[in-house]
Amino acid sequence: MEIKSLPIQQLKAWALNPRKHEVGRIVKSIEKFGFRAPLVVNEKDGQYIIEAGHGRLEAARKLGIKELPCIVVEDDEHTAQAYAIADNRMSDLSDWDMPSLKNILEELDAHNLDMEAIGWNGKELEDLFTRLSLPELWRADDWAGHDNIEELTGYDLSSFWGEKSKTGGQAFPYMLELPPRPRSSGATVAGKWSRTNSEAVERVIRTYMRPGDVFYEMCSGWVTFASTAKFWGFSGKASDIWDTALDFDKKQIAKMPGQGSVEIVKADCRDTGELSNTYDFVHSNPPFFSLEKYSDNPDDLSRLSSYDKWLSAMVDMAKETERILKPSGLANFVLNDYRHKGFLINMHADFITAVLKGTNLKMWDMVVSEVISQSLRFRKREYENRRTVKCHEYIMTFKKMA
Repeated sequence: MEIKSLPIQQLKAWALNPRKHEVGRIVKSIEKFGFRAPLVVNEKDGQYIIEAGHGRLEAARKLGIKELPCIVVEDDEHTAQAYAIADNRMSDLSDWDMPSLKNILEELDAHNLDMEAIGWNGKELEDLFTRLSLPELWRADDWAGHDNIEELTGYDLSSFWGEKSKTGGQAFPYMLELPPRPRSSGATVAGKWSRTNSEAVERVIRTYMRPGDVFYEMCSGWVTFASTAKFWGFSGKASDIWDTALDFDKKQIAKMPGQGSVEIVKADCRDTGELSNTYDFVHSNPPFFSLEKYSDNPDDLSRLSSYDKWLSAMVDMAKETERILKPSGLANFVLNDYRHKGFLINMHADFITAVLKGTNLKMWDMVVSEVISQSLRFRKREYENRRTVKCHEYIMTFKKMA
């Protein structure tokens, strides 16, 4: 074994190298620190075949470097292949002392070092700092032994998020009044406060999301899910096509404390424009067809004229969900049932059937949640005329197969 400085044109990459490198970051590192790590090359029949350093070799070529320091060995074919695999595998098996890493990176970032030179871009650093800022309890994988969110966090939900007090007291501290909006025929939402079951939202986050997950909320409406996710340290996007909601959502997200970050975007749930295989978790509480017309946009799901058209749109939404989810990612949909001429229509069951037939998503879980904002107090005539069954809702979770 010896160290030589070899002309770059004499160095050959291993044709079977299975490792893929982000050469651009290696280039930045060499530009910042110089070429500090020699390659390991196997000399055979006058040729020098790379065992370790393929990424550095490609970066050196891009930088126009003529010679490289190399550790020269003489291995048989199988030893050379085994070392090439072992060199990368040992790196994979290493781990970080995360608090120490965070402190060092924050200090370097504060001194305006080009962080890509040490392997992190801005978004990756932001996600890392967000995850490391979570309370230790929320970084744990083991949630066993806690029956409710209050026990898990010590946080009283009644002071956090929910409906306006029926006694006329102050609204909960982070909840904004909904914007004024025209009430169309058949509308069911006229109040100043969101009726989303916030306890159910928090339990969704506790049950299905893990630290570091990135989410996407479709049909964000009053953005209860994304706001709650932000509070608990998660980051992602929330989208809608209704301008009134989007304007409100930006204000609501700004009002909400928490270590997470949420970007509000305008997008159709059937064609978000997002990259494939991007998100760990997708959440949606889609609007009912022809129940309350939220906007004049012809693509608004609330303007669909028939139940069959709505189901077809739900399949399109599920296909888009499947596309943007990472393999093994989870998708969560919240629906009520509805009434037609007084009779119950099992909308949630039709939704499940349509999604399973129209996509490769698999049913993962389902929870029936009480809707506290409404109870069975209607007189017989009022109850039969009620278009939605709002005493409960279904929280249906699907999984994208790896």
